[in-house]
Amino acid sequence: MKNIFNSLCVLIFCTFIATNLNAQKYDISVQLLNCNDSTAYLAHYFDGRIFADDTTQLVNGKGKFSKNKVLDQGIYVIYLPSQKYFDLLIGEDQEFSISADPKDFIGSISVEGSKETDGFHNFQKFMKSQNEKSKAIQEAYTKAANDAEKENFRKQFKNTDIEVRAYIEKLKSEFPENSFVQKFAQFTLSPKIPDFKSEVPENTPDRDKVIQRKSYLYNKDHYFDHVNLTDNRYLRTPILKKKLDFFYEKILVQSPDSIVKESVKLIENARPDTTFFQYLTQYALNYAVKSKVMGMDAAFVNLAKKYYLSGQATC
Repeated sequence: MKNIFNSLCVLIFCTFIATNLNAQKYDISVQLLNCNDSTAYLAHYFDGRIFADDTTQLVNGKGKFSKNKVLDQGIYVIYLPSQKYFDLLIGEDQEFSISADPKDFIGSISVEGSKETDGFHNFQKFMKSQNEKSKAIQEAYTKAANDAEKENFRKQFKNTDIEVRAYIEKLKSEFPENSFVQKFAQFTLSPKIPDFKSEVPENTPDRDKVIQRKSYLYNKDHYFDHVNLTDNRYLRTPILKKKLDFFYEKILVQSPDSIVKESVKLIENARPDTTFFQYLTQYALNYAVKSKVMGMDAAFVNLAKKYYLSGQATC
């Protein structure tokens, strides 16, 4: 009986080890239809650029990315020498297959073995259709014959945004809370600014300016509501850098005090995650030092003293 028990324990232990080892690798098979390229690259996004992680030789359009390690989760890209490429989400499931036709990547992609990766591509397809719909509405709006027609197109355009938010909300129920596919989808959203007209009395002096200021402050304060700055998966996306650029260049007042104040808010929110903390600190300093606004060197000095000279951040 004792020998049977010991054998069972060894079997369970060996099974655990095998399972654990299997979990410590990525294995992504690709099949690219009608593809003349002989090589494909797997790369991840970071700071608005892509960095190669792996390469595979294609034989009749088939190849495989595989190593005995786990990839950091985020948005990746499969890139061809012919400069054709497509994005894919890599989450917890890192052993899957994907097929696509370079003539229409988004429309032809098929994924097996990863619900998250498949969910990401369904989201891409949906967003492509919504963008096409929005573009058609905008074009029709410019040709509208009267105000009634314009109002109708405005309602249609507003409905496309409602549909997008509803789709993204639905992803929350389809994927686990920590799944990156639903978090990334939310990250694509802009803040939904309340209608402050009902809050500001009609007899308020400069009422339009008061409403405009409230809207501006709300947008600024809630611009990063849809990103967890302690989750460094967002660093490996193609949109974080764009959102930061827009926030700093188009939303923030271009004064040293404003840049320092808002930078410190972002940096401190990211403090629990060392990678995100370092990235945002470096981004803020680079923005200040590259700015052509007179006096912005003061922002650089203040941020450098607070984070770099104190030893909290490193280059």
